[in-house]
Amino acid sequence: MSKELNSHLIIILATFLVGGSFVISQKLSGIIDPISITLLRFVIASLVLVPIIFLNQNYRKKLIPTFNRAMIISFFYSLFFIGLFKALEYTTALNTGTIFTLVPFITAVFSIFIFNQKISLMSYLVYFIGIIGTSMVVFRGNLELFISLSLNNGDIIFLLAIFSMALYSICMKYFHKEDDELIVLLLP
Repeated sequence: MSKELNSHLIIILATFLVGGSFVISQKLSGIIDPISITLLRFVIASLVLVPIIFLNQNYRKKLIPTFNRAMIISFFYSLFFIGLFKALEYTTALNTGTIFTLVPFITAVFSIFIFNQKISLMSYLVYFIGIIGTSMVVFRGNLELFISLSLNNGDIIFLLAIFSMALYSICMKYFHKEDDELIVLLLP
């Protein structure tokens, strides 16, 4: 399998997992405490990754030097999921899915201030088209459904959560070093 095809398959899988997580999360919200379910997600991930890391000497050597940076990255990722679960107690998966389309734009805006990154007018246009296109898919092209969208307290909570997701992306770029092993960086 070519590297390009493999990359596309990984993106499709990630899209499926992220998209499905809104619906599944809505079913679990209000039943399980947001912190408990987020902790469970990390425990399961750790149980899967720990054997892989401990069986590889190179990964084991990178564990201690990577740990502090990985904890900071995981903090923002955890806040996102806690916010998602809490928000879904008050709002719908449709609302959170729609609001989630703002993550790339918010990440780009944060990058301006943190990395002094310049964003061209064309990039802003691409973000805008992406938000519109994704919203069309989320609302199934139904303008009435889009117009009937009303924001509530859960949506405000989720807006704060997507700020955490944007900061997670920023931290991944800021704290990731060239010699890091991604599997070790993602463990905590």
